[in-house]
Amino acid sequence: MLHLLRTPLLLASLLTGSSAVAQVPVPAPDGERGLGAESSLQDILRPFRQPTDEDQAYWQSLTDLEGRIGRVVVQLERNYAERGLFEVLEERKATLQELHRELERFLPAPGPRIASKAHGAAWAELFLDTRARVRARVLDGWREDAQELRQALTLLRANDDGWVRHTEPEAQLVAARADLAAALLRARLRDLEALREEGIATEVSASEVEELIEIARSSAKDADAADELQRRVLDREAREDAMAGLLFTARLRTDAADLLAWREKASARAAYLRQDVRLWRPDTEEGKDAPANVRSRKKTDRRRAAFQFALEGLANDPFDAELTYAAGYMAEFVGGRIVSVDYYDRFLCLRGMRSHDDRNWRKRELTDEEKHALFQVQQFAAEIQSGLELPPE
Repeated sequence: MLHLLRTPLLLASLLTGSSAVAQVPVPAPDGERGLGAESSLQDILRPFRQPTDEDQAYWQSLTDLEGRIGRVVVQLERNYAERGLFEVLEERKATLQELHRELERFLPAPGPRIASKAHGAAWAELFLDTRARVRARVLDGWREDAQELRQALTLLRANDDGWVRHTEPEAQLVAARADLAAALLRARLRDLEALREEGIATEVSASEVEELIEIARSSAKDADAADELQRRVLDREAREDAMAGLLFTARLRTDAADLLAWREKASARAAYLRQDVRLWRPDTEEGKDAPANVRSRKKTDRRRAAFQFALEGLANDPFDAELTYAAGYMAEFVGGRIVSVDYYDRFLCLRGMRSHDDRNWRKRELTDEEKHALFQVQQFAAEIQSGLELPPE
């Protein structure tokens, strides 16, 4: 089965028309050390199995990225809370992420909220604060990138401390996605430092806020005021674009535009195949309501088709937990025990669980899928340790 957009090498060959394969590992998209997206499986996994001091420092730098940005987010939340900016949100949504979402909805047509008696001053300050607006751009998607990097490291490490057995293209794909996520996180950290302000300082003055509120309130009835408000909207957009354009994130998104498009297209392809998996699985609601030409097929044929669709989806997005579980579950019927346990262990990695370390799951309520995958992996491990002979594959 053809696996589209499987690795950056395939992406490069599609873009250049070349079939040549690079032999020298390339760095991450920002020029920093990468996980070896174009290396052999042995070279990708070697630092996990025989890490040098340099390797250990590198892994630590990767695992620290999420926490470092998280600490900046916490500090920004304190800063914005002291400035009264969170008053524009309902208390239950008072997080920086939700504030940025609301800011995105507010900026295209800011007049009514700025003119309102409820929180008009806070809305005006947010409108005028160019750094706050740019921070929203910089932080957009950071949690998703942090999760992808965390999952990638766990998946690759599970080739050594678990039952995951990546093929070389699979490991290259995981490494490529991790390198892109890490580069984006590093760029965000540099930008957040550049945008840092001391204490609760802000570039916005009280007089600017008052003036903007007056213009917004007059704009509903006064054409000149409406024109002035629109001029200020365009002016602030230009300031935001100019400031954002100087940052590492903007430059990286330009330099890595092809990789970002590759990731987006691959994730979309995996999401599409997820629907096929649900349709062909006999045990899902979609499968039970499938068209007659699907329901008439033997269950084994349907499971085999669902398994293949799941594998194709994972060849595009190796971090899709639903596809990973489906691959494990279907493999129980059509792929064999070892294959099934491989994908179940990948699923546990994606859910932040390791079967041999109950510290990361014993105090949480597990889903039915997590319970089943955990049982299968632990039972397999117990049989191996007890020396039981495994059934032939």
